[in-house]
Amino acid sequence: VRNAEAAPAVRCWLNGRELCGRAHVLRPGRQPELPETVSQLVRAIAENLLTRYTAFGWSFAIIEPDAEEPTAGAA
Repeated sequence: VRNAEAAPAVRCWLNGRELCGRAHVLRPGRQPELPETVSQLVRAIAENLLTRYTAFGWSFAIIEPDAEEPTAGAA
């Protein structure tokens, strides 16, 4: 999580495919700063559930994917 906070441009793999995105870190003593592009569900989970766990020393990184590439065969 510290690396994601220092360099928020991250990449991860899902189903064997590399995905690039931006990490938004939630940690003790820091309010979540999520952009408007994050879904309301993710925002609600972050603000109402995950922030409670930061009080116990937990940290989280929410990864917002970069703009999706068009899928093969898309019109």
